[in-house]
Formats: sequence, C-alpha cells, structure tokens
Amino acid sequence: MIGKERIREILERALKSSAADATSCTVILEDSALTRFAGGQIHQNVAEESVKAHVKAILGKRSGSASASSIDEDSINGAVSRAIENARQSPELRDMVELPGPQDYPPVETYDAATGECTPKGRALAVRAAVREVESRGVEAYGSVETSAQEAAVANSRGLFAYAPLSGCGAVVATIGREAYGSSGASSRNMGDIDFAALGVEAAERCLAARNPASIPAGRYDVILLEYAVADIIRFLCSLGFGPTAYREGRSFMTGKIGQKVMGDNITIWDDGLDTGGMPLPFDTEGVPKKRVALITKGVAAGVVYDTAEALKAGTSSTGHAFPYGAFIGGAMPTNAFLKPGPATVDEMIASTDHGLLVTRFHYTRAVDPRRVVITGMTRDGTFLIRDGKIAGAVKNLRFTESYVEAMSRVEAISARTKIQGGRIGAAVVPALKITNFNFTGVTEF
Repeated sequence: MIGKERIREILERALKSSAADATSCTVILEDSALTRFAGGQIHQNVAEESVKAHVKAILGKRSGSASASSIDEDSINGAVSRAIENARQSPELRDMVELPGPQDYPPVETYDAATGECTPKGRALAVRAAVREVESRGVEAYGSVETSAQEAAVANSRGLFAYAPLSGCGAVVATIGREAYGSSGASSRNMGDIDFAALGVEAAERCLAARNPASIPAGRYDVILLEYAVADIIRFLCSLGFGPTAYREGRSFMTGKIGQKVMGDNITIWDDGLDTGGMPLPFDTEGVPKKRVALITKGVAAGVVYDTAEALKAGTSSTGHAFPYGAFIGGAMPTNAFLKPGPATVDEMIASTDHGLLVTRFHYTRAVDPRRVVITGMTRDGTFLIRDGKIAGAVKNLRFTESYVEAMSRVEAISARTKIQGGRIGAAVVPALKITNFNFTGVTEF
C-alpha cells in the first residue's frame, strides 16, 4: 500500500506528460497472499504484488489505449506515449465519449486493515480452525485461504480523481472421506466476518452425509439450491443478461422486455456497489460513482447497467459499471449483485418437498444458449434425495441443462439467510432457493 497521495502524484505526473487532447489513467495495485492446505496440512504459502496501469488518450475523434505493469515514471510515460500513438493510428469515431469531470463519492467502508495486512500466521490460524472441525469428524480437509489488499485509483485531464483502498478474504474448504465429498466457502472484505470453524463443520458434515450415494434417473425434479449454486445463476444472469452490449445487440433476455414480466413475482435483483453487505467499490475504472441499479423488480425487467460508451449509444448516463481493463471482454456488468431474500429456511424448504433434490453447488457450468441463459453443468460436493419432506440419502451427481431465466420463474421459496459469493472483481449476495421442475439431463458414476 503506497497511499492516496503517492498515487495521486504518480497519476498527475502522467497526465502532465501527455500531449493528447484528453487523457485518463487508471491504476490498480494489489498485494495478495494465499495459503493452501491438503490432507489437513498447510503445504503452500504464496504472495504476489501486481500493478495494472491503463492509459486512454483522446486526439480529436480518435482514441487509443495502452497498459503498463509498473508505475515507475518510465513505464507510465511509455504507456502514455503508446496510447497517443495508438490514437493517431485509430479510425475516427462517430460518437466520441467525453471523459467525466470531478465527481462526488459517497463514503463507504472498503478496507479492513487486519485483512489487508494479514500474515501467514493469521491465515494459518484460520486454516487450523477449519481443519480441526473437519478432522474431528474423521474426514480430510483441503482448500485455501486468500487475503488481499488493493488500491484502485482513477485520474483524468478534466480534474477527476478517485481513490479507494480495498481488502478481501476468500476461503474454500473441501472435504474427502470414503469416496464422498463436501465443500463450503465464504468471501468478505473483512476476514473477521468469516467463521472458519463453521466452514469446517459445514464441509465435513456434508461429506459425511454424501457417503454411499445411490443412482437416480435423469429427469425433472423439484430442487433446493444452496447459496453456492444460486451464485452461479446470478453470475450468468449478470454476465449474459444485465450488461449493455448484449442488451443493445439483442443477445440478452432483457432486450425488448423492459417493463415486462421475465421471472417470478418473488424475484428482485439489483446491483449496488455502495452496499457493504457485499463487496463494495465506490467507483468504476472510469471514475464514475457507483449507484444502486434495479435489474429485476418483482419479476419485471427493470434495467441494465452501463459504462460511459454504452450509455452514450443508449442516450442515457453511466451507472458506474465500466469493467477493469482486460478483465472481461464482454464489457460492463454488475459487480455487487443482490438477490432479495425471503422468509423461509432451508429446513422448511426440505419439509415442503415430497420428492426432490438438495443441491450444494454447480460445477463446470457453460452457456448453451446465451440469449435464454440456458446453462449446462453438473452438481457437486453433496447432492441429496428428498422424500416426504426429509433427506432420504445421497445420490450420485447429475448433469443439468436448464434456462436460468425460466428457472427463476419457478421459484417456490427463498431463504432468509444469504451468503456472499464471489471475489475481488465481482460478487453476489444470494439466498438459497427452491425451484420446481429443474431439468436434469444426465447421470454420472460418482
């Protein structure tokens, strides 16, 4: 962490060196560290420092960009020069995007010092808390605990400057025992919010319950999806449906449907980069402030998110969702999404199910039909048969092929409890769901 004033100095020097009509500089500095464990033993501690700098230069109606992996003067000035040369070689744009001027940023807590400065010992203690619970139940523990500290800053020649320090912690606990598997995980800006012992208990108990799985036929089943599986649904809805480029090009299920019913009445989804209940970040890589954006309201398509370029094409304003350069080729998308919880518990969902499945998470999911968000993938780390309102036993994993949009029209119950799932770039805060007639298309041998 080099601090706000040092980063401001670096960016202002870069702007002064630019001969372009307008220039924007974005810098993301990161110190990350990862502790991995296997068989209950820590076997790896790794740490990485990275720099991502991006310069955009505008010459009349031409623009160019360039990147650097260092913020020393030669590297930044070199990126400025390359961006200007790239602008000279680029075709003129019909609609040139203007850089935003100075902005007001609402205060939001994004950095926890204990997390950002966590030592290998701190991560080892977290690992020990999880492993003790796992091994006390007679199964093996695998996984990782990662902590990070970031500094994100944007400055441009119109006087904009934005800066935010960011911390993050992500934990994964996987369990193996007698050819059965379980898992759990959590993410937070504050490591102290994660109960690592509870993650160990959850993963171990799931592994024990998953032993001796039976084979069941493919078909349509009522399903209870835990938060890990629901996060996959939100991830695909965000990447395929709630972005402006797919919406404009007719590749989104939202295209032509604003104001129309597209999901069930009990489904409300929004994005809010200022909500500390998720993984907040107060501005995007253009320096535009984040704000709450309604995506689905009581099943009705409410809107999509925008960066500056797509907002200009749509005749609207940016919602602060320009994505980190090079991180996602699809353009703007929600990065702190929320699915509104309901009043139920998972136990109540199970009790209300005559014949169905409890699914822990999805694995290796891929899009089959992006416009309808038809996804195929597999269940993993604990899939259980429900009969007459009770867990009847574990079943072997199944492959599914299902439209996530259509599935969200068949949500029968939503849990009150939510979990943060995701990472530094994008996260989702989601409850568990009960969905009727979920389509399973194949079976596995494990």
